[in-house]
Amino acid sequence: MFTKAGLRAVLSRRRYADISEPLPSGSIYSLEGHHNGPHVWVGGHIAALNTAPWDPVFYMHHAYVDAVWARFRQQQIENGINPETDYPSRARSGHRPNDVINFQPYLERVTNLQAMANRFANLVTYEPFPVCENNCNNSPHLYCDQVRRVCISRIRAQTVQANSFMDMGAVRGASFSIQSQSLEKAMARGPLPIGQKFGRSPFTDARNRPDEIGTASAATQIRRAGSSVRSRARSSRTRGRRDVSQNSTFEVSHLQSVSTMDRSLTNTFIMDGAIDLKRWAYIPVRVIYSRSHNPQGVDPTLSGAVDQSSDACQITKSGASKVFVASSGLNYYGTYQEFAIIDDRQPVYSTTTAIGIKNPIYGEGEVLFTAHDSCGRPCRPLCLTSIGGHREYKGCAGAFKITTSSPQMYSLTYKDAVTPDLMTLNMVDSHTEDSMPPITFVCDNAKTWPWEFKPLINPIK
Repeated sequence: MFTKAGLRAVLSRRRYADISEPLPSGSIYSLEGHHNGPHVWVGGHIAALNTAPWDPVFYMHHAYVDAVWARFRQQQIENGINPETDYPSRARSGHRPNDVINFQPYLERVTNLQAMANRFANLVTYEPFPVCENNCNNSPHLYCDQVRRVCISRIRAQTVQANSFMDMGAVRGASFSIQSQSLEKAMARGPLPIGQKFGRSPFTDARNRPDEIGTASAATQIRRAGSSVRSRARSSRTRGRRDVSQNSTFEVSHLQSVSTMDRSLTNTFIMDGAIDLKRWAYIPVRVIYSRSHNPQGVDPTLSGAVDQSSDACQITKSGASKVFVASSGLNYYGTYQEFAIIDDRQPVYSTTTAIGIKNPIYGEGEVLFTAHDSCGRPCRPLCLTSIGGHREYKGCAGAFKITTSSPQMYSLTYKDAVTPDLMTLNMVDSHTEDSMPPITFVCDNAKTWPWEFKPLINPIK
């Protein structure tokens, strides 16, 4: 979050040009400058331009920045200024009024000026900022400091119970400390190879601290991944690098590009600041696609072909699509992403892939698994549990604790995690308990909150 002084400074302005770059260096009114502050004081991967999205905090931070922008727009309306047309004319290349933003397949291509429309701003609404006058929005995590008249965080408990995670080998019921040794290990290995960092906030922030880890030139894998993204951006005419005429029109299309089926993923294999394949282990992950009826309650393949006319996001006409599965370290710095290919022409389709996690030989790891389809819709996690002596899948959060204790549910190589024996899980007559993946994701195009999964009548076994 911004400092309170920084937030007041931004909201004291009335015109977008007053808070948007370019502004004089160190301007206290720069929205971009105050945005930089949390990137710096959180530190680690989020502090660098190349790797910031690897940290889940990145998305929470940018949601907060958007909330500040929403409040700024509301103040403009209250002061008789139309935020849909208040776009600065002095913007830099890529941010000029008629430069193009390309958010396909989720939205049509638009110019920067067109993106100021209320129809985009109204896609998201935010609660009021917590202040003493509204009892800190009745948040259980905040209280009003009556002396300073500001809302501040309550003290967090220092430990949580291990059974808030699905154990991969550890005995349940034992407590573990939230504090990890990751920072000390990362410092011992030297600077993070992540490249250029964000600039600092215009205000000195008490949360800022010396850079204990430091940064070095971006690792080869990071540079390659960045080059690949920039190359795709140029080829698809994404925001930024071309002007278009005021009279230009854009074809509205939500069709997923066929090229996404041909693209691979590049994992950096960075673990706590070091690139070391030995620090990674792998677990199998099963993905089940269940075809949903369309809004009229009709099977979309009833006519012999997939009917996507009512879908906001359409996949390739072949029926093949990708489900992306990821692991994010909770007590270590490391992320891994893989995909599984499904065929949505089938009523139910099942496949298996493998995901990298911290090798517990190098210390116990806590990790969160997530999955989404090619349109960004989240899949629902099911974790393997033992109930009445039988192993069954139950709805869960997707959080695991990885240890070296038995039974060992991970492999030291990707190949071992997806052995031929395991792949037979996709066959109707093979459901042996010995090779059941510890986690399964159920994907469909239903608008369902992923952590409110209702178990099937017959649990998946």
